[in-house]
Amino acid sequence: MYELYYRFSSIHLDQFAVFEDAFSVGCEMSLSSNLNFRFDENSNQLICSFGVQVAMNPGDTVLKAEVSCGFEVREDSLAALTKDDSVVFPTDMLGHVASLSYSTLRGIVYVKLDGTKLQDMVLPLQNIYPNITQPYIYRKLG
Repeated sequence: MYELYYRFSSIHLDQFAVFEDAFSVGCEMSLSSNLNFRFDENSNQLICSFGVQVAMNPGDTVLKAEVSCGFEVREDSLAALTKDDSVVFPTDMLGHVASLSYSTLRGIVYVKLDGTKLQDMVLPLQNIYPNITQPYIYRKLG
């Protein structure tokens, strides 16, 4: 096995919306999330987009937020991941990148909710790794 080197290179808050009127103290909330990967060949960035939606029962949305975190992959690591005309990102790397992205989103949500009716709402810790069962395969351009 080889070591992979990559680093945080960008953080973008793609969406953030709070619907305080839908919030009710003492009601149960549900959390749904979505996760996507893409690769920017020009900047050697693996980009992880992680979004969450928090809703009150029976389904009124209270919070929607999404962050995209870029991770610059070092050239030698990228070469190790390249097979023919594809870059194959392994599940352990994807799990790490997704966990970092979700943790970043948790921090952003925490700061942005400060001073609102939702300030005591904290997104739960999640083990992202078991949800990623397939590598992400990027087909190189040209």
